[in-house]
Amino acid sequence: MKKNVFLILGLCLFALLVAPVLCVAQEDVPDSKDHPLLTRMPDFYISDYEYKEFDKADFKPIMLGK
Repeated sequence: MKKNVFLILGLCLFALLVAPVLCVAQEDVPDSKDHPLLTRMPDFYISDYEYKEFDKADFKPIMLGK
């Protein structure tokens, strides 16, 4: 029983020590930028960024009424 109490207290202490590190504001990827027509939501950051002048995307057609 005492081992369980110490285990739970240890996990709680660990969570309290690690939580502030995880809550630190992240920085954007270097040379990344937001689209000029969109605003960023509060507390969000750019974690991956790739600029392409032109590209294509393949979409699967949706068959309605089947």
